[in-house]
Amino acid sequence: MPEHEKIKVIEAALAIGFSLSEAIQRALGRSLTAFASAHGFRQNEVSMCLAAYEGRVYPQIRDAICSDLEIPREYLDRLIADEARRRVA
Repeated sequence: MPEHEKIKVIEAALAIGFSLSEAIQRALGRSLTAFASAHGFRQNEVSMCLAAYEGRVYPQIRDAICSDLEIPREYLDRLIADEARRRVA
């Protein structure tokens, strides 16, 4: 699936009310637990990264997500920043 198709999946999931974590899972085609296991991360680290918990940036997780989805890191960083703003609001 080309890059733009993965972004379309994420954008569509977000538009209908899914969380960022759920949208990423849909684009990955597998659970965050399976993704984390495949990359040697803990599932809670991946969840905290995507939920924009303060101090839980995890650049290596962001890089792995972007690599698997073939999406730009700047795009994922923007989505996570948007999530952080929603959490504060």
